[in-house]
Amino acid sequence: MNKSGISQLIASILLVVFIITIAIIIFSFMSKTATQETTKSVDKALASDVCRENVKIRVNSVDVGEDLKINLENLKGQDITDFIIRLEKENQVDITKKGGQILGGYEEIILSGIENKFDVGLEIVKVIPQITLQRPELTSMSEGWWLCSDQMAVYKI
Repeated sequence: MNKSGISQLIASILLVVFIITIAIIIFSFMSKTATQETTKSVDKALASDVCRENVKIRVNSVDVGEDLKINLENLKGQDITDFIIRLEKENQVDITKKGGQILGGYEEIILSGIENKFDVGLEIVKVIPQITLQRPELTSMSEGWWLCSDQMAVYKI
């Protein structure tokens, strides 16, 4: 009896099963990745819409000293959770993140404790709002934050 044909048949079947298994693994990984990227894109689009439509701030005044005091007003209804403060003097820039103080919708606060690293000559103060969104608005994560850089408030000293 010649059994070499049966072992070749078994090897061919195992090879086909192996290839199909690998293809299924790759397909499931790719579809899961594509789904995650789509939901992340939806969240980014939502955050962009919220920034564009529900966020607008204004710097009413800045008291310059060792520490700056920035009088900030929220002109729309979205709560703002953090701020990026950009101080400019000629060609020098200092950037600070100011957190821990929530600016509610249509409220006014004074941001204080911001170190002024320029002795004299501070020219421009820019404030960039940061928002935090949570479920059920978000779909890909339970909580996320976004900078609303298009809604930056500029104050010239």
